[in-house]
Amino acid sequence: MPALALHAQAEGARSLSGSVTDKAGNKIKGAVVHLKDTRSLAQRSYITPDDGSFRFAQVSGNSDYEVWADLNGKRTPSKSISSFDTKQTVEMTLKLPD
Repeated sequence: MPALALHAQAEGARSLSGSVTDKAGNKIKGAVVHLKDTRSLAQRSYITPDDGSFRFAQVSGNSDYEVWADLNGKRTPSKSISSFDTKQTVEMTLKLPD
C-alpha cells in the first residue's frame, strides 16, 4: 500500500468531495455529479446518496476539470478545478436552481 501512496503523490493525485444542495441548503439525493477533464474530455459521474454527498478519488493534479450536477432537467452552474491549484483535497458545494 505505501507504494500506491507514493505513486499517487508522484502523479499529483488529489480528491474532490462535496455536496449537492438546493438554494435553501437542503441536501439533494439522486443528483448526477459530473467531473470532466477539459484536456482529454474524459468524464466521470457519481449519483448522490441520501445525504447529497459526492467524492471522486485520484483526480489528476496535472489537468483542469469542470464540475457540475444535474437532476430532472435542472443543472448547477459549472465550477472549475485548475491544475495550478495545489490542494490535495478540493471541497465544493453545487447548488441546483429552483
